[in-house]
Amino acid sequence: MRVLFFTVLLGLCLPCLTWAGEIQRISFNNARVTVAHSGCEAGQPIREPNKIILPFYQCISNSGQLPVTDNAVQKIHWAQHAPQEVWIVVTLAQAYPFQVNTQPNQYQICFPHCGHLLQQQALNALTSGEDMELKSAPVLFTLNNKNFIIPLENVSIEQFLDRSIGYVPRDVVRDGLPHFGSLRDDWQGQARKHLGYDIYVDNRNVLAMADGVVTRISGGSLAGLYIKLHHGNQLYTLYIHLHESFVKEGQYVKQGQVIGTVKGPAGNAVEAQLHLEVKINDVSTDPLPFIKDYYRQNPAILQKIQAYESVLPQLINVRRQKVQQFLAQ
Repeated sequence: MRVLFFTVLLGLCLPCLTWAGEIQRISFNNARVTVAHSGCEAGQPIREPNKIILPFYQCISNSGQLPVTDNAVQKIHWAQHAPQEVWIVVTLAQAYPFQVNTQPNQYQICFPHCGHLLQQQALNALTSGEDMELKSAPVLFTLNNKNFIIPLENVSIEQFLDRSIGYVPRDVVRDGLPHFGSLRDDWQGQARKHLGYDIYVDNRNVLAMADGVVTRISGGSLAGLYIKLHHGNQLYTLYIHLHESFVKEGQYVKQGQVIGTVKGPAGNAVEAQLHLEVKINDVSTDPLPFIKDYYRQNPAILQKIQAYESVLPQLINVRRQKVQQFLAQ
């Protein structure tokens, strides 16, 4: 009787013992969700108004959530939907196009597409150093455990400071002072704050400060030509007032790769310059505190920064007077 009982119990539970794959890791980086798994079967994405549901069959997982804030994705969470079915739910800011890429034990859903990124990664792996020459440059600061280099070829940290926070433009009324937070367009009666750092150089290659993906290339009357890179974890850098670009949207770039050039003034810039912006969670952020922190054990660099900061109030006052004189004409 006891043998019969266990035989029946084993028959009833056999489906429960069927082998299932497992979700191992879920990450979000460079506008793509990557799911690493061991033997799960990925189903077709289910589209809802502001969500995409990614079903995985013959699969098990603990529940979890990956909070993110991105132009495309707001939240990612997952849970066991059925005994051997896991649902990963991607909540969107709005309806975005997407593309799915599947590889053995890996699944990617990209906003808007995976193609350029995957192609460039494969190209990088195949090409030699001669095919993609990377320029070395001094580190400017560290963020999220990543080093970000000076974004200009053959520019030292001393030159960077001399040509940015230590520089007074020839037309200080229209160009404004280079530091973050300085006034712009006040000479036109519409004051706004400067959201980046201007580095006054000409005929220079512009370098990617860190590995990343080109998310935007555009232009306009104010910015001229500009490039926006995403370095993961909602960290972006912008390179503005460019003469030309050597990259495409969606392309993966390496640190030190030449992405464009500064050659003459562009946009509303009066004098040739690179306008650099650092965005954390897509909010423009003053890079100077990060620079100070990185060079905190270098007294010469800190003294140079402090010397330029000490005369900044006087320069701001002088420029204010020049603007008033300009408006009074």
